[in-house]
Amino acid sequence: MNQLTHLPETLLLKQPTISAEEICFLYAGDLWIAARDGSHPHQLTAEKGSKSSPIFSPDGQWIAFSGNYDGNLSVYVISRMGGSPHRLAYHPYDDLVRGWTPDGKHILFASARDSTSMRYRKLFTVPLEGGLPTPLPMDMAERGSYSPDSTQIAYTAYFEAFWSWKRYRGGMTVPIWVLDLQSYDHVEIPHENASDTFPCWVGESIYFLSDRNGVMNLFRWQVNSKNVDQVTFHTDFDVRSLTANGDSLAYEQAGRIHIFNTNKQTSTSLCISIAADLPETRRHYQKAHKAIHNCGISPTGARAVFEARGDIFTVPAKKGDIRNLTKTPGVMERDKRARRKKSFHLLSCSTKRLSFMRLRGHRIAKRSRSPIKR
Repeated sequence: MNQLTHLPETLLLKQPTISAEEICFLYAGDLWIAARDGSHPHQLTAEKGSKSSPIFSPDGQWIAFSGNYDGNLSVYVISRMGGSPHRLAYHPYDDLVRGWTPDGKHILFASARDSTSMRYRKLFTVPLEGGLPTPLPMDMAERGSYSPDSTQIAYTAYFEAFWSWKRYRGGMTVPIWVLDLQSYDHVEIPHENASDTFPCWVGESIYFLSDRNGVMNLFRWQVNSKNVDQVTFHTDFDVRSLTANGDSLAYEQAGRIHIFNTNKQTSTSLCISIAADLPETRRHYQKAHKAIHNCGISPTGARAVFEARGDIFTVPAKKGDIRNLTKTPGVMERDKRARRKKSFHLLSCSTKRLSFMRLRGHRIAKRSRSPIKR
């Protein structure tokens, strides 16, 4: 029983959003909610479909998110107290939640439903009480955040490339534009050849993520002075998402949730421990034939070697048993095909080091290590 009172910190917490009293985030494919300091986390959704982009309403009573409950990602809303999510948008294309209007009556989302190509989206709003979506005037828009008086919107025109391509410096680096919704005049936030994304309008400043200095960090553009300054200085892992509510920002970095106070200009990392029943993590048998990446034949032709689901297996040509040579389900091992007569080499990604191993028979004959470079 004492083990329950000393749970380890849980990582891989994603896409946090914040209200005056609570935080909501993704963990193990579902929405979780906790106190603002990270205590008392509990699961909010249980449907098997994917969820993404949870965002609290301005009053903190509702959470809008994109969910795949009926075959595609659509806009859903759920009470902070729980219950069944309510669907607000209906279209075959994916609808991605991006925020709320400042009055909390409409949800902002991105969709390609009216686009001439699936390669870009537009922004729409849909009423919290239900109704038809209303398009915003931009021809291309991916993410957006309203000014406090709803007269302007800061937005990006297309999806950022940094999710899968770090330090991208090609032709798709994303700038942030500020559009006046009455005169249609626009201003570009000072942009370098880097990805600027996740704009969040807080008071007289627009906060956003940028990798202009290498690692993706939090920056601020002051509307009046037009100055851009960096406000977080993470040097290990990129900041992966950003949302705002009131005078606070919530972001994901190194698998943890961080809260940034815009008044004090300070960031606090939350230590959250989750005791969850996760059926996928229990020991079980899994068919591996659909997950084979590399294979080879022994010099004698008596056995074949396969890389599947992060382990290395040998399989007899005719008679014999299948042997799992590595037996490390928590580590990814890759067959490098550099085989000798009775051994072969492979790469193993264990903790923070890359191992080069030579397997001989059923045991590791030699191992060398080198640090993993990010």
